Amino acid sequence: MDQNGSTTGLEWIRFGALALGGRDTPILALRSAVPVGYRRVQNQGGGNWYYELCFDSLYGMSAAVDWYLFDRPPAAPSGYTVRVRDGVGREVFNVNHRYFRPKAFVAVPGGQPSARAAPWDYTGLPVGTYACVPAASRFASYSFTIFDQSNGTSALTDGVQALANGVRVAPAPQQDQAPYPGDPGIYVPPMEVGYVTIVDVAGY
Repeated sequence: MDQNGSTTGLEWIRFGALALGGRDTPILALRSAVPVGYRRVQNQGGGNWYYELCFDSLYGMSAAVDWYLFDRPPAAPSGYTVRVRDGVGREVFNVNHRYFRPKAFVAVPGGQPSARAAPWDYTGLPVGTYACVPAASRFASYSFTIFDQSNGTSALTDGVQALANGVRVAPAPQQDQAPYPGDPGIYVPPMEVGYVTIVDVAGY
C-alpha cells in the first residue's frame, strides 16, 4: 500500500485497494508490520467485493500487507476425502481445505488507543503466526485548529497489526478535512468497546 488518500495533499493517509471476484461470504484477515484498518468495504454484487485498506504515515510511506481470504468452501473434486454437506447438499467441510482457525476474540477498551502515537496491545496468546480481523471498526477523530478555531477534522478507524502473541490496535486514518500543516491536533478516541478476531494462520 502506498497511495496518498489525503484530500489536502498531506502525506499522512496511506492506502491500497483490493478487488475480489467469485466470492460468497468472504472474511478478510490481515497481517502486516503496521496497524492497518478498513477504509472502505463494498459488496458490489455478483460475488464481487472491493476493499480499501489504510494506515497512518506515522509508520512509513508504504507497507506490505498479507491477507488471508476465508469463504464458503468450493466443491471438492471427485475422489476419496472426508466431506460434510448441509441439509441442502452444499459442502460445508472438506479435509483438503484450510479453514478459519480463530484463537481469540479480543475486546478493545473504550478510550483505547489513547493517542495517535500510543497504540493499545493485547498480548495474551502463545507465540504463533496470526492475522487479525477488525470485527467492529470504531470511529475516532483527530481535530486541528485553523486560525485558533478547531474546524479541521480527520476521520480514523481501528487499525490492527498481528503480533507474535496477540494484536496491536492503533488509529488508521480514512479521510481528512483541511488540517493545518504542523498543528499537533487533538485526538478524540472512541469511547465504545471495539473488537478484533485473531486467527491462527501458521502454515497458510
